[in-house]
Amino acid sequence: MARSPSSPVQSTILVTGGNVLVKAFAFLATVLMMRGFTPAEFGQIMVMVSLMSILPVFLDYGSGNSFLKFYPTMKRQGMMDRKAELLGATLLFRIVMGVILFGVGLLIARPLAELLLKSPDFQPVIVVALAGGCAGSCLQFFQVIFQSDEHFPRLIISQLLDAVLKAAGAAWIVAGMTAAGVFHGVAVYAAAPFLAAVLIAWVMGRNLPRPRIPDGTLLRRFFGFSSWYMVSAVGFMLFTNFDYLILAAVRPPEDVGYFASALRLGTMIYLVVQAINTVLMPYIGRVTEPEAMVLFFRKAQVRTLLLSLVVLPGVLAGPWLVRWIAGPQYAPAVSIYLWVALDQIAQLVFTPFMVVLFGLNRPRLLTLYVMLEMVLNIGGDLFVVGTWGPEGVAAVTLAVRLLVGIIGSLHLYHGIRRRVGFIRSVTSDFSTGCDS
Repeated sequence: MARSPSSPVQSTILVTGGNVLVKAFAFLATVLMMRGFTPAEFGQIMVMVSLMSILPVFLDYGSGNSFLKFYPTMKRQGMMDRKAELLGATLLFRIVMGVILFGVGLLIARPLAELLLKSPDFQPVIVVALAGGCAGSCLQFFQVIFQSDEHFPRLIISQLLDAVLKAAGAAWIVAGMTAAGVFHGVAVYAAAPFLAAVLIAWVMGRNLPRPRIPDGTLLRRFFGFSSWYMVSAVGFMLFTNFDYLILAAVRPPEDVGYFASALRLGTMIYLVVQAINTVLMPYIGRVTEPEAMVLFFRKAQVRTLLLSLVVLPGVLAGPWLVRWIAGPQYAPAVSIYLWVALDQIAQLVFTPFMVVLFGLNRPRLLTLYVMLEMVLNIGGDLFVVGTWGPEGVAAVTLAVRLLVGIIGSLHLYHGIRRRVGFIRSVTSDFSTGCDS
């Protein structure tokens, strides 16, 4: 008997609870790193972690989001026999692109080390970060499978395994090594997803998807749709990681460390956003009627506004959190934390906008808004980073989030209420290709 999916509210509660555990261990790893390394060293480690998060986007080619969008329709249309083809194709693509990008990374490791870490001696650190990005892509592949099937317990276990390994590794190098350096810190963040992916692959056994090439028509249509999500994913990753990169390139490593500590503490608020996105991505793929979409958008917007009020005290507790958790050496991060925490609340408020935009099956419109965020953020960062440093960079991100979120939410709400055809059919796209 097939397992019926839980309601969005029940699933959100489950995933939120799981994310609390995941974030608790990830937070423990962060605290251990902050306490065990100087602000400059911690900043360099976090820049490499940022690089690891960017690389999987180029290995994924948007196939993860595309699969989450198509899969509910495939189940509804009795096309489950094609699931293995799509998964095999996306896995093959990840493997091929992983080999290519890792090879390119080896060639440019030295200049990257000079640009981001201020010394060519850190070239091995770049190589480890590239390997960690490839491992993270493999782990994300398994998580897409669990999320598309709405097996949220398995999804949480995979995320928890990664976080626990990072916390254990951080504890080992901080407490058990007398001469731990940036290399060891980056190695922990690279090894954890690798070990987690290997263990999951071993548990899946024969159910593990195999790389394969599907028929040309299916491949062109699926990856044609994915190409827009690839562009939007690249834009989103640059939007969220450019702050790290520009600070690493033009500011002292200590400034990067202060920014990284504030961002890591502030993103505890983001676990609610992650839970909502995790649950609603597959759910929104089943909503196709304009009336249902409007009702969904209204309810989700009200609930996220209420949640934002609940987490608001986290902003007010910023000075205490930074000094107590990170330590007195991170005192300059207090002002940065206030901007970062407000940005996380803004991200929570506008979560329904991005989720519903995903559900509308308008990847070009989604890409437009993401790229707008990216361009405004990059331009703003370049303008303020020299004078205002990490505080200015964090303030720019908040301003961009508010501007694009307000404009996009108003446009979206008007569109799904007033315009016929604003919601596009996923089924027709799967059969005939994707429109704008």
